[in-house]
Amino acid sequence: MNVGEALWMQKLLHECWRALWMQKLLHECWRALWMQKLLHECWRALWIKKLLHECRRSLMDAEVAP
Repeated sequence: MNVGEALWMQKLLHECWRALWMQKLLHECWRALWMQKLLHECWRALWIKKLLHECRRSLMDAEVAP
């Protein structure tokens, strides 16, 4: 292998590592977006739970009131 081929192989290897790093970065971005969606769903569920609790309290108060 001559110097030109060695430099070309080094450049190719660098591009492969760069592509793998970009793939990892993209995977991390998708994971972060999924976690953000999951967190949003949790907050939504807690809000609905709180809303149901308030409705139940209102109904109980209405039944107790004369």
